[in-house]
Amino acid sequence: MATDYQVNISMSGDTVTKLGDNKFSLYGFKVVQASSSGSPVVWFKTNDFALNTIVNWTESYEAYTSQSEIIPNGTIVADASYPASAGQTLTVSNNMGIGDVANAVGTGAMLQGISILNKTQHPFTCGISQQGPSGTYTPICAFPLFGNNLDLIVPTEQIVLMFSSMPMVTSTVTEQAYGPGILINVTDPRTRSVKYDINQGWSWEDQADWAQVLDPNQSLVPLLIQPVATLNAPQAQGQGQ
Repeated sequence: MATDYQVNISMSGDTVTKLGDNKFSLYGFKVVQASSSGSPVVWFKTNDFALNTIVNWTESYEAYTSQSEIIPNGTIVADASYPASAGQTLTVSNNMGIGDVANAVGTGAMLQGISILNKTQHPFTCGISQQGPSGTYTPICAFPLFGNNLDLIVPTEQIVLMFSSMPMVTSTVTEQAYGPGILINVTDPRTRSVKYDINQGWSWEDQADWAQVLDPNQSLVPLLIQPVATLNAPQAQGQGQ
């Protein structure tokens, strides 16, 4: 059974009004660990926020291949996408990026992540998609997949939320913050509560290290694309629970 996660955002009426009047959107990103260098992708975008805003999602993934280039502000189109879960491998068998998903062969991180194996000599873009708050599957990361190579991606239940007036769309490669953001670890417990003020930024009641504030213009890559560093449950870089 898929696991559910939730973040509650509390805001004042003044903040909600100013966000709406100035055409701000709430953007979501996910953190992954990976065996190679890649780029984060906008997971979701919404203008549906209020005094109490609930962001919830399900631990449900797909592995994808794409012909899209990984360039800043470029859109990733998942040309071939397959349901996949931790411990499984998508094996690509032809130049269209089509393949089959089966249980991974290996131990350790191979059983914690989703791997994509290219059995052709044709390069692709690849990654994983996750079911978002709207119920649709959207890419959360993008990696180059070279011929006869394998990428390993370990999804984590860490989310970055960011309010921004910069117009972006889902599935867009985004490597820097365009507004104040917050990195939240919801590995355990699976529900967190935070506050946002348009002038004072993000805060949370105990100011514990399960969350971290992101500055506008901060690079998102080292936060959202982390190396596969542990064989245990992934945690945010430098974060506790």
